[in-house]
Amino acid sequence: MKFSHTNTMKDDDKPEAPEGYTAMLGKDVSTRIGLKFFYSATNLWVNCVEGFPLRRDDWYAVPNTEEEDLRPKAPEGYTAMLGKDVPRNAPADGLMAWCKMAWMPTEYSAQSCYPNNHYPDDWFAVPVSGHACTVIRDMAMKEKWTADPKASQAVQKPQLQLIPPALNEETAKALMRGAKKYGFFNWRENKVEMMTYLGAMKRHIDCLIEGEDIDPDTGAHHLGCVAAGCGIVLDARKHGTLVDNRPPKGQIN
Repeated sequence: MKFSHTNTMKDDDKPEAPEGYTAMLGKDVSTRIGLKFFYSATNLWVNCVEGFPLRRDDWYAVPNTEEEDLRPKAPEGYTAMLGKDVPRNAPADGLMAWCKMAWMPTEYSAQSCYPNNHYPDDWFAVPVSGHACTVIRDMAMKEKWTADPKASQAVQKPQLQLIPPALNEETAKALMRGAKKYGFFNWRENKVEMMTYLGAMKRHIDCLIEGEDIDPDTGAHHLGCVAAGCGIVLDARKHGTLVDNRPPKGQIN
């Protein structure tokens, strides 16, 4: 049976919005920031994902807040603004995009990508120093919020919050069995042969190809077992216990 998540409710059947939100039909919604979608099959409000289509006859919960209240704090030397407000003469380099809960470097530029046309409701961090245009610098002088001193340092480090929880969960399941059998972080105490782990990872991939999802030994998804093997090899490499016993380098294809 195929289910459709399109609502068929009329105006007089408006669902009760969560606290701090107002329920509106898609045809009346003028923003995509902070929206929730009413999934009529379960009578639940769910967060709208990035790039979702806005349907005229579906119900959405719009936050009862000013747009400025949703503005993320910009790193030092930057000002945060919506794509629709980024001037075309903004600096061509250094533009960052707000992805979920962190600023990420981006290849976008005001000249080539035109955030004001392509991503009008997304937040961008625009440089306000050096070769930045006067318009942006003047706007930054009027800002009432202050930048988090850790933000400018955080964007230069791996954004660990981007790793999906499902990957961590399945990887942990696979590692737990090894920890019970051999001890926690045993690969730091003993040499680890790369080919041994590459072979084990390939066997898990072969099981997936043959239609088996869950590894019967660990209870973890086979992809979690692959990720656990990758983690062990990378950690052993970092701590000097990895034995790189791969065959001589050949030519691929």
